[in-house]
Amino acid sequence: RLMDARKASELAIARQNTAQQLKEWQVAQSTWQVAINTLKQVPNGTTSYTEAQQLLASYQPKLKEASDRVTKEQTATQSYAQAKKLENQAKTWQQKNQWSQAIASWRSALTHAKKIPAGTTTSSNAEELVNIYTASLKQAEAVITIRGDLDKVCLSSGKVCNYTIKNELVQIRFVPAYERKVRTLGGVSSYSGDYETMYKINRHFATMENALQIISNNSGMRVEVYNSDGQMLAVLVPQ
Repeated sequence: RLMDARKASELAIARQNTAQQLKEWQVAQSTWQVAINTLKQVPNGTTSYTEAQQLLASYQPKLKEASDRVTKEQTATQSYAQAKKLENQAKTWQQKNQWSQAIASWRSALTHAKKIPAGTTTSSNAEELVNIYTASLKQAEAVITIRGDLDKVCLSSGKVCNYTIKNELVQIRFVPAYERKVRTLGGVSSYSGDYETMYKINRHFATMENALQIISNNSGMRVEVYNSDGQMLAVLVPQ
């Protein structure tokens, strides 16, 4: 039994030295456990008992080391899987334009990514995930803020436009009723020489453009403006 325990310990050392994945650490752990269980079977009062107890004292810390690593790898694997699951949920919410839910998912994904212990198999990806999730969360939070600003633009004086937010792009499309109103008012004032109304129309567009530029700057997103027929009128990029 003493010889069997020594053979098991040699095998455990070899497995532990090459272990990387969770299953490999679990095998090393179980091999150390076999060595220890075998030593415990050496009867008291035999010539091998004293040496068995000495080996037992040296093997138990190694078993603990392997067991601790197994626990860390399990935590890392579970946290990584949960983080990726929440990442997919966040992306799905964003595609559905449900940004509050997306923020909650990004926050949870970030929490799980930060739980991945250092020195584990998945820890090399953990830092990258933390950076990605932090940036995605910041962007989603920015979207919530600019939605209020976009509502002010599109709903300031009746229904002016509709907007969609996808990833790093804001698309704005004027509604037909607004376009007809502006065209009619602009045409009449131009024909009649009503320069004050023409000035107000120009100031209205300048104010709208300035508001959209501020939205682009604050969110870091590209803003595209279209007419009701889908023709691009303007592009604003962060400055």
